Amino acid sequence: MSKVTLLVLTILLTACANSNQIKPNSLEEDIVWTKTVQSCAGFALNASETNGDNPKMVFDYCMTNSPL
Repeated sequence: MSKVTLLVLTILLTACANSNQIKPNSLEEDIVWTKTVQSCAGFALNASETNGDNPKMVFDYCMTNSPL
């Protein structure tokens, strides 16, 4: 997928995460949380492209099982 598609997917998944996750309390937590969202979005996109997995389900699983 193109970088634009990845960016749009990241934005959409971030919006989903914002509605489902507790907001960070500090700038440091915000940075860690944002990197986690980006990592999970990349993981979900990769799983979708290689295995045909549902990217939303992979993203939700990743965010739920992140160490945050």
